[in-house]
Amino acid sequence: SELYGNGFTYAYRLRDDPRVDRSDIAKRLRDHFFDVVVYASVHRGLPYFDVVREHYGYDEIAFVDGEDEHGWSNFSVGLPAVGHYFMRELPDGCPPDIEVGEGFFSGG
Repeated sequence: SELYGNGFTYAYRLRDDPRVDRSDIAKRLRDHFFDVVVYASVHRGLPYFDVVREHYGYDEIAFVDGEDEHGWSNFSVGLPAVGHYFMRELPDGCPPDIEVGEGFFSGG
């Protein structure tokens, strides 16, 4: 039988761990409780993004863009200026000819 995605996929998900306190995330972000914030799927939502931008610096924020050929959009093109941006599949013309200030595109 063929292996879907050449084996680069996963099944199931982690079970909920009752020892992990998931209450009042916004307050924890404001208090800088976490060392880093990683958005594991930028095209599926950025919860608490305004709070994270206000309380975390560039080197404390990471974005993972692992979608199949999602490409650059008005939404994602500015994220490299906010934190480290990891893209799995680089579309043609990447990086686009844009100016975003500091961050990945300026070597900062």
